[in-house]
Amino acid sequence: MARTILTKDYSPRVKFNPDYGINHDINDKYLTSLSGYLFSNIKSSAKPYHKKHIGVTDNGAKGKVVTITKKQIKQKLIESKGKSPDGYNLWFGPLAFMQNPSKAIELGLMTSDENSRKPSCDRIDSKLKEYSNKNIQITTKKYNLGKSDDDTKSVVVNAKIEVGKVNITLEGVTPQYLAAYTQSLAV
Repeated sequence: MARTILTKDYSPRVKFNPDYGINHDINDKYLTSLSGYLFSNIKSSAKPYHKKHIGVTDNGAKGKVVTITKKQIKQKLIESKGKSPDGYNLWFGPLAFMQNPSKAIELGLMTSDENSRKPSCDRIDSKLKEYSNKNIQITTKKYNLGKSDDDTKSVVVNAKIEVGKVNITLEGVTPQYLAAYTQSLAV
């Protein structure tokens, strides 16, 4: 997939128009592009660990099965009505920003909050090693990263984080949420 070189004056060719609903014809081209982007992410995530990480030995582990289509992802986006299961609004920004969030944030084109709310495909049942129409939901990146696939009793932690001159205290959060939260601060 070709990557766009972001500059301060970048203007996307295909944009989401929030003045119209997610299901409006004006946003069809954007949703088609976004579906392709999400499908590409799914294909990448479905690969076996050794194919995603250079230098890791093949231990024979299989990747996840992908049966969902771009068309089904597009339909899921429409059905989401722009909301993640946790109630947060999805951020429908330019795909170039989603592909290179660090640069977009550095240039002031995107905020870290917008980055944490970009659409993500989440497997509903993480124990099922498949990306299928019945096992996918559209979430925010933050929701997806913070979700645990462990059914054991959750450990709750307290954390103090210092980012520059800002001190953040998180109380009663799961380690998964803490990992997702700190990752969202890193970009």
